[in-house]
Amino acid sequence: MLFNSLFFIFCFIPLFFLTYFCLPEKWKNPFTLVASILFYTWGAPKFVFVLSAAVVIDYYFAKQIARTEGNNRKYLWMIAIGTNLSILLYFKYTNFFVENILWFFGSGSQNVGQILLPIGLSFFTFHEISYLTDVYRKTKQPFNNIVNYALYIFLFPQLISGPIIRFHEIADQIKNRNSNDNAENRLLGLFRFAIGLAKKVLIADVIGVEVDKIFSAATGDIGMTTAWIGAALNLLNIYFDFSGYSDMAIGLALILGFRFPENFNSPLISESITEFWQRWHISLGRWMRDYLYHPLGGSKGSLFQTARNVFLIFFVMGFWHGAQWKYILWGSIFGLIVIMESFFLLRLTQKTSKWFRIVFTLLIFIQVLILFTAKDVYSAWQYFLTLYSFTGDNFNLFFSTKTELALLAAMFLAFGSANNRLQTFATKLFQPQESNLAYVGMALTTICLFIVCSSMLFVSGFHPFLYFKF
Repeated sequence: MLFNSLFFIFCFIPLFFLTYFCLPEKWKNPFTLVASILFYTWGAPKFVFVLSAAVVIDYYFAKQIARTEGNNRKYLWMIAIGTNLSILLYFKYTNFFVENILWFFGSGSQNVGQILLPIGLSFFTFHEISYLTDVYRKTKQPFNNIVNYALYIFLFPQLISGPIIRFHEIADQIKNRNSNDNAENRLLGLFRFAIGLAKKVLIADVIGVEVDKIFSAATGDIGMTTAWIGAALNLLNIYFDFSGYSDMAIGLALILGFRFPENFNSPLISESITEFWQRWHISLGRWMRDYLYHPLGGSKGSLFQTARNVFLIFFVMGFWHGAQWKYILWGSIFGLIVIMESFFLLRLTQKTSKWFRIVFTLLIFIQVLILFTAKDVYSAWQYFLTLYSFTGDNFNLFFSTKTELALLAAMFLAFGSANNRLQTFATKLFQPQESNLAYVGMALTTICLFIVCSSMLFVSGFHPFLYFKF
């Protein structure tokens, strides 16, 4: 089930919340869990039993880890983590490893059976690892109720595409979220959901049509200018698609009384690739920092060890995104760039103006991001060569009025926060307001956005979120 589908907006959400708010406190978590499992089963009925079994196993593993000390505690934790990684490796990476082994030995891959990937398995696994590790480190005690743990894993706003919520961030809220469960937050959450829906339907989906046209065209048909336009549009498409989903997830959670951490913080005004990754998919970066970078030693060792740890983080991040060489290369390149910035590149760029650093960062990011969208490494390389081909266009690039309006909105939202006043306004926008007039404005804006987005969905249908495949 998709957040941007008419069924979700006009059937699932109204029925869910009408029932949820009528229930007594003790039944809200069980009801939300059942609804979340139905939400997942709607799109992946074959895999819900596999993931449910993993939840039961991890729940009892965590209980045992909590009551064990010494080396046995560590061994139990390692077995539990290994079990979860084994499930991820089997479903997500078996095809990749088998195909590459066959290719290496010259056997081809035409007879390799394809193992289907459960929707959201990567996010599912990250949440399980967070739970087991936080319990192992004694950061938080495990839940005494399997319903609460299953809710942490299956909670439908973040189940399929994040944000990645570390266990210690949400454990107390699952047990008691009365402090956030009020009419004010419900309106803020609905407003945030509407903003995310608009980002997806009115901006990402519209720009995505143009991106698909350019990237699906034969390389020889597009020239240098169109290639650069396509690369820039690709960044806007991915940003508004994923940040739109994050806004919708955060909004839905807030209506339920959960406060999810932010996942994006105006990344397109970053002045370095290092800063970009501190502002882009923030929850993934924090997860990698807490559960991989710090255990590897972080920045406490030599320069070489620190560089190695940084590279491994980005290598794993790339491989996590997909079982293809293009994702591995994509992550590895960013790792090398961040290492270069820490060694010398930041010192060089600091001598330039703020806007030069922003543009320079964007030029790097959109070129590496081609790997993310292209079919494979070869296609990405051909597209990259076109960026510097100095060739003319045989491609008829024409933007409709709808596309032009989407681009204007995208540019304003992406770069407007570079202005300090707009940044302050944007920061306060999703926080509790001081005047009733502000809430009236939010309510009217929410209604208008729902009407416009629903009209677009009725006419053009809905498009899956890009991160569903991860």
